[in-house]
Amino acid sequence: MALVGNDSKNLHFDVFYALFGIIATVGDGIGTLKSCSLVCKSFHLICKEHIFSNITLFPTRSPEQPMLQLSEFESMLRETEIGRIAKRLTIRFFAWTFYDRHLPRILDQLVNIQSLDLSPQKPGIVWGEILLDTRLALQRVIQSPMLTRLSIRMVTLPISSILMHSRNLIELQLERTLPSFSNDDFSSVLIEHPDFTPPQINILRTGWDASGAAKVLLLTKLPNGLPVFESTHVSRLSVQVGRNPDDRALLTLALRTAISLNTLRCDVLYNQSLSGTFKEIHPSSRRTLHHLELLIEPAWGNVEPDILHMNELCDELKFFYVQNELISLKIEIPILTCPRNLNFTSREVWDTLDSVLGSGHFPRLQLVEIQVTLASHLISRDISKLRNKLLTTAKESFQSLKSYPLIQFNFSVKVEHPDKIKIS
Repeated sequence: MALVGNDSKNLHFDVFYALFGIIATVGDGIGTLKSCSLVCKSFHLICKEHIFSNITLFPTRSPEQPMLQLSEFESMLRETEIGRIAKRLTIRFFAWTFYDRHLPRILDQLVNIQSLDLSPQKPGIVWGEILLDTRLALQRVIQSPMLTRLSIRMVTLPISSILMHSRNLIELQLERTLPSFSNDDFSSVLIEHPDFTPPQINILRTGWDASGAAKVLLLTKLPNGLPVFESTHVSRLSVQVGRNPDDRALLTLALRTAISLNTLRCDVLYNQSLSGTFKEIHPSSRRTLHHLELLIEPAWGNVEPDILHMNELCDELKFFYVQNELISLKIEIPILTCPRNLNFTSREVWDTLDSVLGSGHFPRLQLVEIQVTLASHLISRDISKLRNKLLTTAKESFQSLKSYPLIQFNFSVKVEHPDKIKIS
């Protein structure tokens, strides 16, 4: 299909579609697309696809954010084509908005949602207190065969009974999500759904205060022993290990059950131990794990990064000596407060890591990245001193890794505003 115009200047529809898709992601892309849609009917049809494919719903207007009032958006959906165009939906309401009667009517018209981000503002949402019509509409979207990605934040809900019918779900992300401990009876599931097959997700990510909900989801079983949610085929796993005992329990459970893990990311607080983590990896996943990412982050109030934590990491990495297919290793270390001394920057720490990674036991390793991020609110002389020390030490260390021509080694130190540093 070519757009109407001078024959010598015709461009294929797909070219314009791709071009407007790029525009949508740059700066005020949506505003630009709105202007382009007024040029001609053909442009309007293309731009409409991009304008309404990714929808974010907010409760009120604000000049800083692209907001839609519920009543206005519901009226726009009278053009039924818009309801079919929408593929990604983000809901960032305050709690009271979940009692608004416009929301269920809107959700009922969005029939092709593939990605749902349920991320209300504080205070959090308790599922049982949401308006019944809204609950049913949300549940319809969550359990739709179209949905492949789901992100839930700050919601307390009966997670097993709701997600067990999300049969095509591929990616699940949970943060500050709590399980509501209901007396759900799963005995009727096999009667009502004799061909029941649990969802088999490929990507599981859990953040702060979400491991309890994820653990409940993975452990819940039907009376015949069949899990309501299958995690054996998780290929990308991201877990935060903090003070909550459920964090470690979830990580252990997920590592033991995943049989084809490709990417593992652990965000570990300084006061938590790494010891024994990697030995929990399923034997099958040792042959499929290609990418390991570690974020070793300080807990609030922990003034000095612990040199022993890095030594513990080196000991853990030796677990892979027996068998591994690791291709890349990324280590992130955010520093929010200035340490009392600079012992953790000593060559001893980095030389130990170098001796492990350069030992020849990682035959497929191609990339090693270490990134230290310093909070910009630290005293400037402390930042300068710490940054220079780290860069100097890195330059002098890692001689084994640098001698391998097939391994790309990167060590970087950057300064960022603390709000941009991922600290839970």
